Amino acid sequence: MDLNDIQDAKFLSSRNWDYLDDSKINDLNKKVDFIYQTIDKNNLNNIKAELDKKTLEEYVDEYNPMDNQYTIGCISSTKFLVEKAGFNRPEDLNELTKYMVKYRPIKGDGECFYRSLIYSILENIILTNKIMQMKELLILYYEKISLDNKLVNEKEYLTTIKVMNINIVKEILCLIINQMEIDKLKAYILLLKAFHFYSEFDFGILYFTRYLFYEYISENEDKLYSKENATIELGSLLPDGFADYSRINNIYFYENYYKLHLMNPKEFAEKIVLYVTPFVFNIRMNILHYKYDENGAKSIIEENKFLNEKKNEYNLQAEINLLYIKDIHYEIYYKYDYYQDNKICLDILLNKKEDMALLGDNNYQKKQEDIQINNIKNEIKPDSDFSLFHEENKYIDEKDKNLNNINVNSSDKNIIFKEDNLL
Repeated sequence: MDLNDIQDAKFLSSRNWDYLDDSKINDLNKKVDFIYQTIDKNNLNNIKAELDKKTLEEYVDEYNPMDNQYTIGCISSTKFLVEKAGFNRPEDLNELTKYMVKYRPIKGDGECFYRSLIYSILENIILTNKIMQMKELLILYYEKISLDNKLVNEKEYLTTIKVMNINIVKEILCLIINQMEIDKLKAYILLLKAFHFYSEFDFGILYFTRYLFYEYISENEDKLYSKENATIELGSLLPDGFADYSRINNIYFYENYYKLHLMNPKEFAEKIVLYVTPFVFNIRMNILHYKYDENGAKSIIEENKFLNEKKNEYNLQAEINLLYIKDIHYEIYYKYDYYQDNKICLDILLNKKEDMALLGDNNYQKKQEDIQINNIKNEIKPDSDFSLFHEENKYIDEKDKNLNNINVNSSDKNIIFKEDNLL
């Protein structure tokens, strides 16, 4: 196939985001002002007052890192991650410190990828003080998650909008935007409180995230993945059971996928979602795959091929780092520089119990930082890449698992995580 003969329109392209275009900033601000006018101010004040009464200190004091009930967990160390995962491999700790200094546990209920992703994006926007990006997300939410969206009545799998509290996300995003203009730290605290104390916000922002994927995939169903992978049709990335790979028919059952998986809350993310993520949000996404191999093969591999060379004028300039544990669960990891630059905010939710236990461990935290600094000086690179294109022989329903006590090994046939020839 001659790539020169294929028009760019045949390939996936990144979503156009307007906030980096100075000529459109005024228009965006006008839209945000209009959204403010649609909000019940009394209700907005009540939400703010209720959030102000909530304290994260009590949350941190009661935090049990082995309990899967916490939507967004407290910042924890790499050592704790190794112990929690139950691998008990000393070399894992040294290997992990090449990539990360801290990680944040995420609730495992089938939404771990979507929650890790959208929380990381919102956190990055606040910590880097990119207020126009937050405004753009507010506008998108207002326009898409609405009863006026004609698709709501046309598509059965979108009717969730009719029964959810669609205002709570809009209202809390408005509060965060207002706070970003005054105090970044307080805006960050609002974000944490929203996820922890408002289940309706968590549900709404996750549904919005899924909707953005739905909109992008449905608009690009007939596209090829990229020029670098010109033989890969987007539909071929659908999970088994939703695609007819016959070269005669080339039928992809997108509608079934939207209904049964993508727009079905608590259903885990499939590979098609992973591979379009950078196009939907214009981000660089790194996934650190931490898995157990009883044969002694490397258990930690970083995949960072996502859109690295597809930067454009609309790029969010954000790097999102997700930790993929035991082939079934996503959490968030933090690189040394990012953590140090934002330590004041990130440490608001710190696993204090773990820190207390580690104080007597030969200055463990200092050793962690020394390893990170040494790695940076020596420019340590990931040893290898892997392909996230994988197949599921049996679907794993995360909500029925206790993700903190699982023991998955390479003989488990529920999920096969393997390289193939797609990249």
